[in-house]
Amino acid sequence: MALVVIIRRAVAGRRTRRCPNCRRTRLRARTWAQLGGLVTSLVTVVALVFTSLSLHETRRQVDATMTAQLAERFTKAVDQTGHDKPHVRLGGIYALGTIARDSADHRPTVGRVLSAYVRRHRELGPDGCAADVGRGPVDVAAALDTALEVGASHAVNFARSCLDGVELPGAALRCANLTGASLRVADLRGADLGEARLAGARLDVDAADDPHPFGANLSRANLSHARLGGADLRHADLTGADLTGADLADARLTGADLTGARLAGAQLVGADLTGATLTGADLTGANVRKAGLDDRAAALRRGAVDQEHRSRPDTCPR
Repeated sequence: MALVVIIRRAVAGRRTRRCPNCRRTRLRARTWAQLGGLVTSLVTVVALVFTSLSLHETRRQVDATMTAQLAERFTKAVDQTGHDKPHVRLGGIYALGTIARDSADHRPTVGRVLSAYVRRHRELGPDGCAADVGRGPVDVAAALDTALEVGASHAVNFARSCLDGVELPGAALRCANLTGASLRVADLRGADLGEARLAGARLDVDAADDPHPFGANLSRANLSHARLGGADLRHADLTGADLTGADLADARLTGADLTGARLAGAQLVGADLTGATLTGADLTGANVRKAGLDDRAAALRRGAVDQEHRSRPDTCPR
């Protein structure tokens, strides 16, 4: 046994004499291995950065291509709306609608273009709307519907347009410009007209001698903070409508049905409310200075006030 131990020690000593620098060699090999790993890591990082930059450039080129294609489609669609043939104009209108759905950035522009189309073809004449205008030609009706469907509501501008008899229940018309428009016997039930501009708009009846006159249907419509100064709302159905903070100064509301309407804080300065139904209406803070009322004292008891007209700043985007 002792002999085996001696032999092993002798062999170990011989190995040490054969490789006196083995430890140094192992250290050097380890160092080179670490340097190799570091180089590999650096190469990987550089490759990832290069790939990221390549993807960014590719994405930029794709976006630029899509923008150019949208611009081309938009130009072609606008050109079609000016064509002599009605079906080509209709195709252009629907093409604009598709563009607005594909690109949120184009929606306000499409809304303005289609609004201009409606104003051009439904312009209010000096004597008002033509008799029995209804919804008008198919392309005009399509432009009207598409503008409301895809256009940003603040970009909708139907000022001084003939919209008599239109059926737009639940329409999105917040911040829309309907100044001076004719909306006689229009169906706007449940429409959102919050902060819309309706100064001088006509929503009255067609026949003055009708024994049971009725105006536009605005029941349950949202007209909060709408600008209705001087609007003609004679015999309009405003049951349950939200007119909170609305400007109705000098508006004509003769015979209007305001049952259950919310008029809190509304400006009714100089408005004509004779014959109007105010059963269950919220008049808290409503300004009725110089307003024509069947029972002014009752209105004041229900929370109405008599103050100077207070104008409100316009908060809609333009």
